[in-house]
Amino acid sequence: MSSFAESVDAGRELLEEYGRVPPEDVISHVLAVYQKAINHADVYPCVTNYRFLRPLITEHPLYHETILPRLLATTITDPNAKTKPPPQTILDMGCCFGQDLRALAYAGVPGASLYGVDLHPEYLSLGYALYRDSHIIPSANMIAGDIFDAAGPFDVLKGKMDMIHIISFLHLFSYEDQVKACTRMVQFLRPLTETDTELDGPLIFGRQTGSIDPGTRIRELSDGKRTELFIHSAATFERLWKEVGELTGTRWRVIVVEEPIKKNNRGRVSNVFEPLETVRILVFSVVRVEPRKGGGFFMSCLRR
Repeated sequence: MSSFAESVDAGRELLEEYGRVPPEDVISHVLAVYQKAINHADVYPCVTNYRFLRPLITEHPLYHETILPRLLATTITDPNAKTKPPPQTILDMGCCFGQDLRALAYAGVPGASLYGVDLHPEYLSLGYALYRDSHIIPSANMIAGDIFDAAGPFDVLKGKMDMIHIISFLHLFSYEDQVKACTRMVQFLRPLTETDTELDGPLIFGRQTGSIDPGTRIRELSDGKRTELFIHSAATFERLWKEVGELTGTRWRVIVVEEPIKKNNRGRVSNVFEPLETVRILVFSVVRVEPRKGGGFFMSCLRR
């Protein structure tokens, strides 16, 4: 579990330098937003554990060498370049307050390139309240909707995203629903082009709770109902994307590393607990490829 003080320290620079919150007001500002979030009818674990203050996208192995450079490419002036590359876009799926998008904006990524989706519009609004940046990230880019709703408000995303970031999201659903969610996300990505390589093609990346003992778990909801979720190992996560590829007529190179839990004595997924002996963090990248595409760049990054 993250302590409040640790989480505030982790998010302080972003709040002060990006959100322009005076240092002496950071704690009271965070608590005011937190109080609104904790009273929501569907309180996320990242709220109760204060993890909404900690951007984790910067810790992904591909962040510094691939993800951020791609997003910054159009902001760098090259006097020798005849044309500018088209702007890259990224979607944070299940973004809650959108703290990872704010970390990208703070790093210099244009707000117009940043998109977020969450089930609850209240969390998207609280993200703007927390970071005071409605002038940077367009409100039209922050979309409230259910990824399982075929009539959801996602037309603006279809075929437009270069990258999708998913963190602590897929493990909330059954295996069957994970297939549906991933199939929908494939629709959000732009098509693969003839010139794409592993370094600049459509990419899905992130992290989630996993286990060396994969399988279905029963989740107890706050209203007393029970639902299923599926916890992956590296092998079952690869199988998931093979199935998604077959359903969508696409091919994916899946690289996933199982990392042990270092600090907590057990991993938590909503209100389902995984024992220390079996719980792992899955750090992954899923890049669209054609059969002829090759290379080991992503694997080398993830295994460093």
